[in-house]
Amino acid sequence: MEGTNNMICPKCERGNVEEVRMRSTGEKAWICDLCEGLWFKGEIIDINTGHKLQSFSRGEEIENIATKVGGEKYV
Repeated sequence: MEGTNNMICPKCERGNVEEVRMRSTGEKAWICDLCEGLWFKGEIIDINTGHKLQSFSRGEEIENIATKVGGEKYV
């Protein structure tokens, strides 16, 4: 999963999978910037794996639950 900076999402086939840190735990994860597919460290990024960000967000905006690695902000 390391080095997935330019990976196209296997779920929606249109978005980019970006490395993030979950704010609540500091855990490394990867999120699709389009469909919000979510994979945690140790999971294979694949169409049949992962989670939906909605399952972990409790209605919060993505900016409040994850920070892009490298300090970039979601806009």
